[in-house]
Amino acid sequence: MSRIMLITTDIHQSPARIFVRSLLRGISAPAYVYHVQDAPPIPQTIMVQAPSVQAGNALAADWRAIGLDFDTVIAQHGQAASTQP
Repeated sequence: MSRIMLITTDIHQSPARIFVRSLLRGISAPAYVYHVQDAPPIPQTIMVQAPSVQAGNALAADWRAIGLDFDTVIAQHGQAASTQP
């Protein structure tokens, strides 16, 4: 019922006032949620050091690893296919 009342009162207001009220309600929604519950803990930031490898060498190593994964899957699929009647 209260939502219907809000909608009908918003219809009689100017578009600018409706926009401001909607914006403020949207901004205040997280505050309302965490008023009832505690905010979740902020995760720790882990600093990652980039390895000192040339980009071309890193890409080549990644593609080599992907190729080996493909070879492994193909070999396993071949073994599974040969054991089925």
